[in-house]
Amino acid sequence: MKQLLKKENLVFILIMSFINFFLFLLLTIIYFSITYPQNVHNRYAPSKSLLVYKDAHSEEEINKISDIEHVKVNINEKYFYPFYANIPQFDEEALSGYGAFQAILSLDEINVIDGKKPENQNEVLVPVQYYPYSEYSNSSKITIINDKILNGKDLLDSEIKIKSEKNWEYVSLTDPKYQEKQQKIADSNEEVTFKIVGTYDSKANMLPLNTVLITKEAMDLLKSDIKSYDSSVDDKGKENITYNYYTNQIIQVDKYQNYKNVKSKLNELGFNYSEIITLTNQLIYMRYLPLLISVILLAIAFYLIYKFILKQHQYSKFNSNLFLAANVIINVTSLIIAFISYLIIYFIITNKFLDNLLFYNIEVNIPHIFNLILIGSYLVYIIYINKKISKKVK
Repeated sequence: MKQLLKKENLVFILIMSFINFFLFLLLTIIYFSITYPQNVHNRYAPSKSLLVYKDAHSEEEINKISDIEHVKVNINEKYFYPFYANIPQFDEEALSGYGAFQAILSLDEINVIDGKKPENQNEVLVPVQYYPYSEYSNSSKITIINDKILNGKDLLDSEIKIKSEKNWEYVSLTDPKYQEKQQKIADSNEEVTFKIVGTYDSKANMLPLNTVLITKEAMDLLKSDIKSYDSSVDDKGKENITYNYYTNQIIQVDKYQNYKNVKSKLNELGFNYSEIITLTNQLIYMRYLPLLISVILLAIAFYLIYKFILKQHQYSKFNSNLFLAANVIINVTSLIIAFISYLIIYFIITNKFLDNLLFYNIEVNIPHIFNLILIGSYLVYIIYINKKISKKVK
């Protein structure tokens, strides 16, 4: 034991712990850069969806899109994008109740945990872990208050009441009766009452924690047919408003692997389209830059292990088996110190600084397989180097 606690051994353990700590962190980043795109493509519906422009196509041509192989959903864009609304019953002194009301486009993709699936326009699902507030919590920085996350099961058979925007229309800010007209429009919108009939696994679909799932018929109760407006001023200074309506289609592909085939077919049929979600090249840098740094650190670690074992053999009288045991203990100690430090930093970062990942159900998991491969490579290398040096010394 005294031999293991020698100064040079402790210094070596400290250096290796430092290197291994960063290797564990880098492996986590690499693992995330691999699994995140896979999760998005497999679980997040918008990544498998396309916005198809109606242009001059007839309704019959639009409907024929459904006949394309692998097209699972073909629906007006009105039903694809969420309806956002204040939920007064969850209002508190420092927080405003807020939710995204998302129409269910494909029931078979929803994993109901408790209760049942909605059967009419007044029945809804909430997440198992339900956060009925904005991710910004009245600030410009994404902040989730963990104590405010509710157990969706406790809300079964209760009601959610929100104001629709069915009668929305544009009112100019320069209108002297702006406030009066806005209030009149708000008063004309009906209050819609929903009953919570079940909970769903929001992680399975990578949906935000404040997403309430509703039927397509319910979306008709909430949204106006007006999507947006264009404003222009003529020569006389009069403001002209042109309303834009929901005319385009959203199609959803059954699997991301079939995405290209469906796009090719749309091209053949003469449709213009755009992707809803496009992952940026930043994920490539998140993968290959940490990988390069990891290889460099691992090469340095192997070199230090080699020099350390060589020095021990030259200046010690222990047999090779004792050397092997000692070196394994020393390196395992450095790995344990590094992994404990890594776990502390991992939980601090994920719980304190990555609230947006929790809210959007983006997982940053510990790469257990990668870590085991790293540890295994160390042990194999130590055994190999120990045997090789032992033969040279003899």
